[in-house]
Amino acid sequence: MSFETLNLPMPFLTYAARMNLWKAAGLPAPLDVLRRSESGRFLPVQSMENRDRVDELARNLSAILDEHSVTVDTETSSSLRIAILELLNNCFDHAEQASGLHGLACAQSWPKGSLAQIAIADAGCGIRETLSQNEDVARRLGQENACAVATEYGVTGKFQDHSGYGLALAREVLANNGGRLMVVSGAEIACCKSDKTYGITAEHPWNGTLIIFEWRTDRPLNATAVYEGWPYPEGMNDDDFF
Repeated sequence: MSFETLNLPMPFLTYAARMNLWKAAGLPAPLDVLRRSESGRFLPVQSMENRDRVDELARNLSAILDEHSVTVDTETSSSLRIAILELLNNCFDHAEQASGLHGLACAQSWPKGSLAQIAIADAGCGIRETLSQNEDVARRLGQENACAVATEYGVTGKFQDHSGYGLALAREVLANNGGRLMVVSGAEIACCKSDKTYGITAEHPWNGTLIIFEWRTDRPLNATAVYEGWPYPEGMNDDDFF
């Protein structure tokens, strides 16, 4: 991922500059803005140039999630941190370059609106190409939205390193919370909220993958209820949990 220029509509310039978008992209900002204290309310855009930052970034993003949720139990907090960690690592696992800027991530809360978001973006090969490596899933891609398929339980393109649970867990936790998960890759978009997933076409394609978690900060996040609705992995039963 590299940038020669970043052009945004005027209404977004000040916000993007305050969130350090140009700095993270390695470009001079087009204007100076008054900096505000993060105070746990937001995390400016962070660049990922090597894996050494992934653990730290996952902790920082998880801290925003924990701080801006009305209730988060220990299991949910841990599970979502692992899901975030998996998605951050995807920026490197599916990258098209060996070095340089592999991805960007940030977080923002809006207390008055009772909303918060985490966004993770990369410029890798994209979800459709990744899922095409899985023969069981590849046959569905001719008829279905690849981003929507990627949010399903157990779907993955690389069995050896990926559980395929990260997006599925986020989708169901956010649906129960009243939030939403958006996945953008190429010209495909999946918007997941409540019990429905909508597949739409992007007017301006993103060459890579963009994932947005949006949750309501006045409602609980609960991964336990999601796990209880999932089937056991093959070969496991009740006795494996005691």
